[in-house]
Order: sequence, then structure tokens, then C-alpha cells
Amino acid sequence: MASPKRSTGAVLSSPGAKLRVLATAAEVHPQPAKTEGDGDKLRLKRERNRQAAKRFRQKLKDETETYKTQLSETQALVKVEEAKLAKLQATIKALQSTVDEHECKMAKVTSS
Repeated sequence: MASPKRSTGAVLSSPGAKLRVLATAAEVHPQPAKTEGDGDKLRLKRERNRQAAKRFRQKLKDETETYKTQLSETQALVKVEEAKLAKLQATIKALQSTVDEHECKMAKVTSS
């Protein structure tokens, strides 16, 4: 193998050197041997993840429905309040007209 003083590019320049580096890396970081129980562990992990994802999606659906309901209720309240506001504005307009009429009558009475 190349001496540690050489640059990484020089060590990996030939295919044989690349294999040596990979072999050394495998020796330094060996993978644990697969056992019979690993498949079961993975299957259980996948199933737990699947169930967690299912619960998460259901929770999102429920929250979405809750927010939609709240939005509909709020929009209905807004419409009711807008109707009340329109009614009050019409009342104010009618009262202002009455006040204006009375002021005109008062002005005529005062000027005569």
C-alpha cells in the first residue's frame, strides 16, 4: 500500500490501489454479521413505522376536519355579524334622515 505521505489522489490513481483502500476500510469498519433475527427486527421496525405513519395521517385528517369545521362556523358568524352591521347602518341612515328633516323644519320655524 502507498505510504501515508502520498496524497489521496496518488493512492487512488490505480484500480488496484482503490481495492486496497476499500479493503482497508472494510477491515477498519467491519459490518456486523447478519443473523436470522435481523429480518424479524427489520420487519418489526417497518411495521412500527407503517403504524406510526398511519396514525400520523389519521391525526392530520382529524385536525384538518376540525379546522374546516371551525372555519365554517367562523364564516357563518361573520355573515351574521355583517347582517347585523348592515341593519345598524340602515338604522343610522334612517335616523340621520329624520334628524336632517327636523333640522330643516326647525330652520323654517326659526326663520319665519
